[in-house]
Amino acid sequence: ALGLGSAPMKAAAKLRGVVGPQARVLEAGCGSGGFCRALRGAGFKNITAFDIAEKNVAAAAAHADKVFRGDCEHIEAETGAYDLAVAITVLEHAMEPEAAVGELFRVLKPGGYVYLTTDNSWWQTLMTLKKFVTPPSRWYNRLAQPIDGDFTTWEFCRLVSKAGFMPVELLGIGGVPVGNRLFEWCLGTPTTAHPILKHFTTRMALLARKP
Repeated sequence: ALGLGSAPMKAAAKLRGVVGPQARVLEAGCGSGGFCRALRGAGFKNITAFDIAEKNVAAAAAHADKVFRGDCEHIEAETGAYDLAVAITVLEHAMEPEAAVGELFRVLKPGGYVYLTTDNSWWQTLMTLKKFVTPPSRWYNRLAQPIDGDFTTWEFCRLVSKAGFMPVELLGIGGVPVGNRLFEWCLGTPTTAHPILKHFTTRMALLARKP
């Protein structure tokens, strides 16, 4: 297992092992450049990124070779231009997730890889149930931001496969929202890697390949 559901620096280092440091990398929805910084720290030498917010474009410029303003459904890049595409917690904000994944498929070279992370819809369900057994002061409230929709792991894999990708590795991120420590103590294994429990973690990470 590649362990791509780990922290940003570890995930970036694992991706370097998959495609090599000379790979042309595109990060979609880069935010202020946090994962670009992790990619640079892992030794990647050719990083392009874009975000829909102008302030994020300015902030990410310090961590990428090229940054531009754009959206995932209409990527301003040539077909087959990149070896690796990355989108960190982006798809849940896309108005047209299928179009976004289709664009990532288009801009990759044959044999290229995509690394995606997104929120797990089970997280929302479990956190809602948790409110019935915890005091209001400990309730989790999601940040106010546009959300088009979350996915289950099965929906996530189906979305990526429908675009033409071949899934390589699926992992959970963050653990199960309710009872994570108890599960790990009982099972003796992280919930993020457990064959069943990884489907119910807060987020999920998927590495897939373009044939």
